[in-house]
Amino acid sequence: EMNPAIDGVIFMVCDQPYVTKFLLESLLKEQRKSKLPIVASIYENIQGTPVLFHRCFFSQLMELTGETGARKLIKQNSEKATSVPFPKGEIDIDTLEDYEKLVN
Repeated sequence: EMNPAIDGVIFMVCDQPYVTKFLLESLLKEQRKSKLPIVASIYENIQGTPVLFHRCFFSQLMELTGETGARKLIKQNSEKATSVPFPKGEIDIDTLEDYEKLVN
């Protein structure tokens, strides 16, 4: 059973090195301002992670399987979504070579 005290959840991935406290706070502030239930990060014209979902999407999130990911929900509910800019959000670290490029 879902905890009624939880209003939302932020989904993140571990391979985006430029996620900041400011970005996460921006997601929360934008949801309060827009009153929309989905606030995604936007980079390279893609709405993606980190993304904040209001509790009204919890059951749909729980139904996701495999590698579908939450991006499907963002696309299906575009009228209920907004975004905040995520500079360098397209940079992710998937390989040792990616990491070496980042630090050098």
